[in-house]
Amino acid sequence: MERPVLEEHDVMRVVFDAYGMRVTKQMFLDSYDDVNILVHVSDLSTNENIVKVSPNGYVFKVLNTVDSKREEFVGETKEFLVRLFEFVPGETLDNKPYTADLCFQVGMMAAKIDRALKLQRGAIHGDLNEGNIIVRRRETQDGTLSTTPSEYGVIGVLDFGDLVYEYHVFEISITMAYMMIESKHGLDPLDAGGHVLAGYLSVFDLNGADTKVIKECIAARLAQSFTYGALEHKKNPSNTYCLKTADRGWPVLRKLWSMSKKELFGHWNEILKCYDIKSLV
Repeated sequence: MERPVLEEHDVMRVVFDAYGMRVTKQMFLDSYDDVNILVHVSDLSTNENIVKVSPNGYVFKVLNTVDSKREEFVGETKEFLVRLFEFVPGETLDNKPYTADLCFQVGMMAAKIDRALKLQRGAIHGDLNEGNIIVRRRETQDGTLSTTPSEYGVIGVLDFGDLVYEYHVFEISITMAYMMIESKHGLDPLDAGGHVLAGYLSVFDLNGADTKVIKECIAARLAQSFTYGALEHKKNPSNTYCLKTADRGWPVLRKLWSMSKKELFGHWNEILKCYDIKSLV
């Protein structure tokens, strides 16, 4: 897999040629194996499909060589595939103080996505991690933004590049896995996972067969992420972003795997009771 390499003049040229807009400012963003660039453009566009230029800018995404060749996903292409998304104002969840309420909101967001996409097995986002979840400080009664660090609300998600047709239990397991390893501001990782699960189940129900495999699915996602991150770092040592999951995740995986399912589900059931949600079996 080859990660695209671009210079600023390449970005300006491609955005103009493909989308009819002139880049006035650009900033490279963190990414795993693609290239993501925040671009601001002039007010005028020669693209008839762009009725109004976004004042917040756009995320210009260049896919890696593997995804650029996936005909069933993006159609045939001979070079790197590019995309342009309107930028969503806000902050990513990364390094924000995790609270029970915020974790609950993340679970709700995951469930709302799955419910909108339909079916017990259907299209799932597949990568709801702290870098793909957008939050914003809540407004106070007088309309100003809260100054309390814990007062964040979930407002959206990014990056549907890993959208896949799968079981919905994978969606909640993936989301729980990332929220558990990123919970480092006083909320116990297992508690974080329980509140995310509660948020999900408040919107979208899972059957007994699905809930029975949540522990294994969380562990599998963490192991998969650790392995993939190590491989990407070996290919590109300068990309330390791909090691984040492993650095924080190993202690969580060991703790999760050392618990019996009865003990783990008992812990989460106590949290579910707080929301009047039926227990896991």
